[in-house]
Amino acid sequence: MSNIITTITTDFPGGGQYGAVFDGLHLWVVHVSTNLLGRYDTKGNLINTVDISAYADFCTGITVDNPFLWLVERSPKGILKIDKKGNLIKTVVPPSTITAGYGIATDKHYLYVMDTDKLQIAVMSKDGKLIKGITVTDAPLGLWGINFVDNNIWYTARTGDFFGKMSLGGKLISSVAVTGFQTNPHDALFDGAFHWLNGDTPDKLYKMSLPL
Repeated sequence: MSNIITTITTDFPGGGQYGAVFDGLHLWVVHVSTNLLGRYDTKGNLINTVDISAYADFCTGITVDNPFLWLVERSPKGILKIDKKGNLIKTVVPPSTITAGYGIATDKHYLYVMDTDKLQIAVMSKDGKLIKGITVTDAPLGLWGINFVDNNIWYTARTGDFFGKMSLGGKLISSVAVTGFQTNPHDALFDGAFHWLNGDTPDKLYKMSLPL
């Protein structure tokens, strides 16, 4: 695909990457098979891994709230705030209305959890109180990743290998199919200049220039 600028292979024993985020310096990737976080530089060098297995199980989403990280466990059983050394700061019980949380993002005030079953984004306080739900209109099935860029929501979906941009009200603005280089795009991140996509087929991060 001509829009790919850089490809980074993020495989390490266990594989199965889901969530990804950029903290202003490094790329963080969640590997669900091993309950490990991988921290990489933007050239793809693995800096270190963080073991979260003592308190987390099958985390599918990650977001940065410097100097902390937030993780969401699938279902979701819990939303976890940790430091970058892997110390658990607190566990937040998510609203019972969320049935299949995958991606997570924050705008510094609230947490946003992608509920793939309901085609909805749950907006919640950082202590777990549900504020509202945003229905994702014109969306394919299998919503996964979510992040914020320039007051818009960017998100991924498995169906159609989809990467899209929508308003804060949930209205689709534009989208692109990434079939051909990325199957099952699990998450998206933004490094301040470019978008990146990741997924587990294969375990790679793609830095892209997209006309969205």
